[in-house]
Amino acid sequence: MIIRFLFRLAFPALLVILPIASSSAQSPTVIDLGTLGGTESYAYAVNNIGQVVGASILLETESGAPTHAFLWEEGQMIDIGTLTGPDGDFSGASDINDFDQIVGQSSNQDGNGVAFLWQDGAMQELPGLTEDNYSSYATAVNNKGIAVGSSWTTTDCPPDVSCSHAVLWRDFEISDLGTLGGHSSVALDINEKGDVVGYSYTSSGAIHAFLWRDGVLFDLGPELDTEYSSAEIINNRGEIFGSVGPLEEQSRPTMWYRADTVLAEDLYPSLRQFDVTIYDTNNPGTLVGSYWPAGWPIGSNQAFVYSGGVFRDISDLWGVPSTAWGVNNAGWVVGEGTVPHEIPDPEDPESTIVDAWYLHAFLFIP
Repeated sequence: MIIRFLFRLAFPALLVILPIASSSAQSPTVIDLGTLGGTESYAYAVNNIGQVVGASILLETESGAPTHAFLWEEGQMIDIGTLTGPDGDFSGASDINDFDQIVGQSSNQDGNGVAFLWQDGAMQELPGLTEDNYSSYATAVNNKGIAVGSSWTTTDCPPDVSCSHAVLWRDFEISDLGTLGGHSSVALDINEKGDVVGYSYTSSGAIHAFLWRDGVLFDLGPELDTEYSSAEIINNRGEIFGSVGPLEEQSRPTMWYRADTVLAEDLYPSLRQFDVTIYDTNNPGTLVGSYWPAGWPIGSNQAFVYSGGVFRDISDLWGVPSTAWGVNNAGWVVGEGTVPHEIPDPEDPESTIVDAWYLHAFLFIP
């Protein structure tokens, strides 16, 4: 899972189920997950039970409209609060495993944005690499309850540089995974075997993808004549997906497997015609993400699903712009799509006009 928000029970969730015409025996289902009372929401992960997590804006008050992490299940979006309670400033959920454990980031009593683990109906702060836990976030959690992410640190940090290290949390104990010689690193995903992927600065200041396995950090390197790389997803087969590219330009989706580095478009030829960003994969090999039909950065990004050799644009179901962030092993896809906000037409009270367009969390069930 890539970092989602570096970005409800205030009112019941809006549940809109739309059957879509399909050539398959059973039409897919599209669900607008609604919001926690505010204007927008974003879904970042779905587990194999069908539970969805993400973040939603709350109903605006005199003090503003905070964003809170949510859990969606059985048609209801639930506000899981913040580390300072239901009225806290900020939280966002980045991942959920199959045992109702949720990780993400929340503001704490000191006003810092820190990693959390939510389980048994309660949100708890995960420790940082420094006593004050100045800044940290959790990006992914596996079914063993092991979470990964990043934490601010002062270890080997050059003057006037803000440093963070990739970390792993097990039973509320934190482990520093280190770097590839540079000042900072970030862990983005973990599989059931405990393999961790992410990116790190090197001693030369370059940014390289890494694989952490059995206590060793391996440099996956930008071997395709590019300036940087980032490993963002790993499944239980050990397939790693990420991106490589020149700095300040569109990156290219890449796969690492058994020490080989291959452009995803070489493995999946139907991806070649688009500027594609892959955000998640499941164990059967379905890929989800977003692409730019006219070429990045022209136009708007549109959500896609790639499965069984077929590339499918689902922006006709979710709207434009849209992004698919997560997929479970059953092929359920979550992300965000664009919905119209309608108001009464001042010239014709019996009709409406579109006042604005907002992003809503969406679920696609094939």
